[in-house]
Amino acid sequence: MRFAVVMAGTAGFVLILAMNLMLEKAPGQSLIHATVAAAVFALFGHWWLKLWTSSLQEAQEERAQKAAAESEKAQQEAAAAVPKPAGTNRIK
Repeated sequence: MRFAVVMAGTAGFVLILAMNLMLEKAPGQSLIHATVAAAVFALFGHWWLKLWTSSLQEAQEERAQKAAAESEKAQQEAAAAVPKPAGTNRIK
């Protein structure tokens, strides 16, 4: 996750620096804007990755719960399908 946040910050820095230089703004001002953009892009990237990974974990937990429920249901059906020995159904 750290690598992705660094990459998001780098992308923000390069993108804003290039745009400011293309618009022929002062180099000092361009560096300040690019630095702020790097921080904003990194924060946004961190938030998005945290949201994405938590969503993936929830989906994995739901899948595991569903598989466990299906397994339990299959075991119950298998137990119900086993014939009982003769004479055990008598009422006493």
